[in-house]
Amino acid sequence: MSKPEFVYTTYIETSAEKLWHALTDGDFTERYWFGHRVASDWKVGSPYRFTHPDRPSPKGKVLISNPPRQLAYTWEACSDDLKHEGNLTRDLRSRTARQYR
Repeated sequence: MSKPEFVYTTYIETSAEKLWHALTDGDFTERYWFGHRVASDWKVGSPYRFTHPDRPSPKGKVLISNPPRQLAYTWEACSDDLKHEGNLTRDLRSRTARQYR
């Protein structure tokens, strides 16, 4: 695998289990990802797809699935205007408040 062109780190104050649910549950993503609902069985090699009744939505393939700790998937262009493809990796690690200091 080649070196990523861009790495972005986000710290979210929650448990790994709750974050996994937020990333993989269609009801949650529909509510918080501007109406885009995600669907997959989240097994390695399986497809996933976001759907929206009025907008193009991304799709791809699950690369890593280790609930609730790791999730990685490809990201395929969802319209001709968005010709970007890549991979997203989510490393869902729990940390205590002491580790942030």
